[in-house]
Amino acid sequence: MVQKAAKGAQSDYIALIKAECLEDVKLNLKVNDDSARMLPPPPSGGPGAYCSGGVRLTACNGKIVCDNTLDTRLKLIYEEQMPHVRGTLFPNSVVVITHAPPKRKEGSGIAMVADE
Repeated sequence: MVQKAAKGAQSDYIALIKAECLEDVKLNLKVNDDSARMLPPPPSGGPGAYCSGGVRLTACNGKIVCDNTLDTRLKLIYEEQMPHVRGTLFPNSVVVITHAPPKRKEGSGIAMVADE
């Protein structure tokens, strides 16, 4: 299934780059067929790594990774929604910062001055 989708995606990508950037690109797309490098199986209720589905794309010998698995996307949504959930559950609570903001080096960035 992935092999078939990859061929179509490759030709669509090449056509898009040519149309949008006026560039001819060579794309070496290889779909993993090594079972030792596959994503883990779906959750079984036991301990160990699992994956509910999706794809993980890598480039430049693993230096660039695009993890588009269902588990990763759900984790991202969970983390993004935490402030909203916290505000709904505890509307009168005060936010406590547990770490100090990074120190600014002398002469870097824009200094802000409050008017008195």
